[in-house]
Amino acid sequence: MDLNFLSFAAGVISSIFIPFIVYLKNRIDDKCARKKFRLMIYNEYVEPILKLNFDNETYSTMREKALNEVHLNIKKLEYLKEKELTYLSSNNQFYFLRVVVCTNMLLKKIDVLFNSYEFEDPSLTVRIEDDEKINYKNKINSFIDYYKSNIDKYADLKIDKFQTPD
Repeated sequence: MDLNFLSFAAGVISSIFIPFIVYLKNRIDDKCARKKFRLMIYNEYVEPILKLNFDNETYSTMREKALNEVHLNIKKLEYLKEKELTYLSSNNQFYFLRVVVCTNMLLKKIDVLFNSYEFEDPSLTVRIEDDEKINYKNKINSFIDYYKSNIDKYADLKIDKFQTPD
């Protein structure tokens, strides 16, 4: 074979292959960063609500515990969105912002649930029945399941509405 042809072939292959490898590495890094961020948001802001224990609780104390946790997490997410993520210069900045917004919408849905009629009367000091606890837990779990299955679609702009099953 001619040396010029081999040089030309090596140049063509390296000019295509090396940028492709760099592109692939950047895509994999972006995917990993997205997954890590999404899991961090879930573990820090959503999971604590699932871990709330309402055994032997009255309506008012159950509501108070849940709302305190939800409101605290909403404030933290607002701070993250406004004060930290806006200054991030990354390919994933928009994705991160959308994940935070979606998580905030989930927490606001849970807030609406705990501000519903059943929890409004602070004079209710009756204990919560097990089937009612299960019902509220199931509602919250359905919200969170919807969140988990649609968070990537929302962050990637495939859907623009966070409509949980009611």
